[in-house]
Amino acid sequence: MNFLRQRRQQLGLRASDIAVRANMSERRIYDLEHSPKNIRSLSLENAYAVAEAYRMPVSDIYALSKEDNNHGNSTQK
Repeated sequence: MNFLRQRRQQLGLRASDIAVRANMSERRIYDLEHSPKNIRSLSLENAYAVAEAYRMPVSDIYALSKEDNNHGNSTQK
């Protein structure tokens, strides 16, 4: 299970709850949870909204996108 989905479940929230808090579609939240590298495509305002919805610092949200990228590179070798 990926980190954002696990975090959402720890908070006892549904994807729709996160979507409302971040002012995004539920589909977009599922996309971010499935592939954190998509976080890099968010505007700064949306990144802060997502971080707030997951109750995390925005730096941690961006770090997830880098970890996903590094993990993807290591599996391609």
